[in-house]
Amino acid sequence: MPKLDIGGIERVLINYANELLNNGWEVDFVLCRTGGCLQTLLDKNIKIVNLGEISLKKSFFPLRNYLKKRNPAFLYTGANLQNMVCIVSAWRLNTKVIISQHNYFDIDVKHLGLWSHVEQRLMHFLYPKADYIISVSDGIKDYLIGEIGVKKNRITVLPNPIDIEETISRSKDSSIKVPNRYIVFIGRISEVKNLDFLIKAYEKAELDGFSMVFVGDGVLLDDLKEKASKSAKRNSIFFTGSLENPLPFLANASCLVLCSLSEALPTILIEALILNVRIVATPTKGAKEILSCIPESLISNSFDNVSEFANLLEKACESSRISTRCYASKYDKKNIMKQFNTLINE
Repeated sequence: MPKLDIGGIERVLINYANELLNNGWEVDFVLCRTGGCLQTLLDKNIKIVNLGEISLKKSFFPLRNYLKKRNPAFLYTGANLQNMVCIVSAWRLNTKVIISQHNYFDIDVKHLGLWSHVEQRLMHFLYPKADYIISVSDGIKDYLIGEIGVKKNRITVLPNPIDIEETISRSKDSSIKVPNRYIVFIGRISEVKNLDFLIKAYEKAELDGFSMVFVGDGVLLDDLKEKASKSAKRNSIFFTGSLENPLPFLANASCLVLCSLSEALPTILIEALILNVRIVATPTKGAKEILSCIPESLISNSFDNVSEFANLLEKACESSRISTRCYASKYDKKNIMKQFNTLINE
């Protein structure tokens, strides 16, 4: 990974690393740059490898040199660029490459112009050369087949592993102080998260006494803070930045909001189910896949109807909590790791 800042994929790979260690594997975690608030979540017996405080795009030769020297059995990664760098770096070496796809070719990539087309072409060429291809959802599997050209029989659908007991335990950290009544967003502050829309919906919603809390960091954080400062409810909008443990903010929220333009299998939604927290979401494929069986799911019909989304926020804050933990059991790390071990031992 580039660095262990807050993010869904980073947390997923940490879960895999810790579980593989518990299952008897010797595990290295390879980073382009050390640091980041999530690094403390790694088991202390996992070796952190620093490729030299470099950018991901410059990591090819350092990573290949590491693989030649260390000769690991498997190299596991996720995200478009990381997947491709690992495939190329391990070319004609003994290390088998496991790539995982967590996202669609969405707005976060498309706005890059020419590079977005180059990246998609490279994915089309390189992905089939991986030894194992993991899709985190059925929707992503269809995307890999239809858009990237991966053959159906090369893909294994394997949801992200979640440590349910640890999620509950970490959510009870009393050292982290939270507001009295609030709505929360937790994630990366980026274009695909559609957070300008969320500020507009929060501003329109009749939610006296409810704050809006943004937990996370990203390239658009300063822009979002500026827009929040111009909101009529600016005194009720707060930013925490990246947190090593955002779960107390999730557990005590009146509702979690995910208003993204694109999501594959957002971990934060599964954690909200575990903690019995109300969810308001836009109709991304990932949100619909996770919440399809949840009673009284609050999913909007569009990505830009401010009034509709404001009404859903009001409904979530007015409603009592319902028990949703049982719906998260299929994502439990024990079940997922059994499937993962079966895959790599075939």
